[in-house]
Amino acid sequence: MRLHISEYNSFQCLRFELIFIQHNFPTERITSHIKPHSFPLAFQQKPQNRLVFGSWTPYHYYDKADMLELQQYAQMRGVVIVPEVRMPSHAFSWRHADPKLVADCPALAAQNPNNVPLNPLYERTMDYVKGAISETIQGFFPSSLSIRPYIHLGGHAVNFECMKQDRAISNIILNSPGLTYEKIWRDFHQNIQTYVDQLKSSPIVIFDEGALLNDNVFNKNITLVHFTISTQKQKANQNQIKQIHSSGLDLGLMHPNGGHHYFWQDTWMDLQRQDIQQGSENNLTIGGGCFQTSFSQRSYENIFLKCSFDRSN
Repeated sequence: MRLHISEYNSFQCLRFELIFIQHNFPTERITSHIKPHSFPLAFQQKPQNRLVFGSWTPYHYYDKADMLELQQYAQMRGVVIVPEVRMPSHAFSWRHADPKLVADCPALAAQNPNNVPLNPLYERTMDYVKGAISETIQGFFPSSLSIRPYIHLGGHAVNFECMKQDRAISNIILNSPGLTYEKIWRDFHQNIQTYVDQLKSSPIVIFDEGALLNDNVFNKNITLVHFTISTQKQKANQNQIKQIHSSGLDLGLMHPNGGHHYFWQDTWMDLQRQDIQQGSENNLTIGGGCFQTSFSQRSYENIFLKCSFDRSN
């Protein structure tokens, strides 16, 4: 249905956020296996094949055949599915594959599972990360489809407090001169970039604007998604990084508020006015009337969060 909506509205990309986030889900449905975060992809190779243990239930996941079928179905409608696997944040479900993959912060995790990031200092974390990236790309973009791969890796909302509460991580930091929590994050992003740059499929890698915080350095092969006019956007322009500009256009929250007209149609017109930078920056920033919509299906039989961007030149 979401693909049909994208086709009807001339949206050519469906951002498919595969790390499901559900807030305030009824506690009676949460068990040791069913958590507010789920990892709904089934991989074939080790060690990443264990990540499916974090799926919503043992039966709700997408395997390689499902990924191909979804992309083929989308392609018939002029839409490309852009899978998103957020990292290093929003990694609570990864612990089902190996508890050491994520930072250990029980108090913060109990408050909000979104607080739990990957543990970049664990020696097997990058093996899982590389494997997940590789098989996600292969699954949604097999060579038979002749589509250049896209993958969204999030890169924002990293919670240092969770890392600080992890005794193993904090002890390494204390005993390693020059090593900081900020450096851990920077090194993680650099390792990801080095890896994807070496892939033969030459994927287009997308990050959210928050990934530019912490003085993270990105190369020109990265594309950033912006939802605000911010210093991160200006910094990306200075570094010649390609961007998609989607300034707060959330269709799920489209209603009249401060400065907007009363009627929905007029509100839509107001929201379409974008401040795309002029001059040479036009070669970097795309988007214009670029809309984001979020949808969470409360039935556990069909759970995903998706965002879609319209056709851009």
